[in-house]
Amino acid sequence: MSSTTAEAAATLPGSSAERLRTLIERFAILSEPGSGSGVTRLGYSALEREAHAEYSVYMEGLGLAVKTDAAGNTIAELSGTEPNLPALGTGSHLDSVPNGGAFDGIAGVVAAMDIARAMTTSGTPLRHPLRFVAFAAEEGARFGQACTGSRIIAGLTKANDLPGLQDKDGVSLADAMRAIDIDRAKSPTPHGTQRNGPGSLNSTSNKAAS
Repeated sequence: MSSTTAEAAATLPGSSAERLRTLIERFAILSEPGSGSGVTRLGYSALEREAHAEYSVYMEGLGLAVKTDAAGNTIAELSGTEPNLPALGTGSHLDSVPNGGAFDGIAGVVAAMDIARAMTTSGTPLRHPLRFVAFAAEEGARFGQACTGSRIIAGLTKANDLPGLQDKDGVSLADAMRAIDIDRAKSPTPHGTQRNGPGSLNSTSNKAAS
């Protein structure tokens, strides 16, 4: 899914079901070549980052403010009329297990994308800020730890834990993150300078709650 395609997708015509199917199919294309059937897009890989980039382009095309935090999670925010209120959140993840299905994680992300589209096109004012999150490395397939993007932003996985988590090729999580320009050690506080503490972000992601 090219950036041009992603920008066009923000105004896809037709029913919500048609838009969701189109987006799911386009994300499914981003799979490791020669990996066989299904989708192979492992956490903290170049392909996962490409998926996050496409997600960012789509959400920016809707007018949302998009950031990538220190864990590699991508957060698109729709401002509320009362910005001091706690943010409401929804989303899922864009990585996969080897030869995974096209819906795991992706369905939650594209649903969030379509909700963002509905909210921005309706013009309905919101009191709370609304955050749409694409989490990084929620599957534990590569480094043996699930929910890594969620754990980092929650402070459960720290910078000194990263070198000890390695994939089957001996690449550490720390090195994998640096290879795609995400250096956890450079930014100890996720999501800019404001930590999402208990009660500050209500998320519907089942992965984050695991």
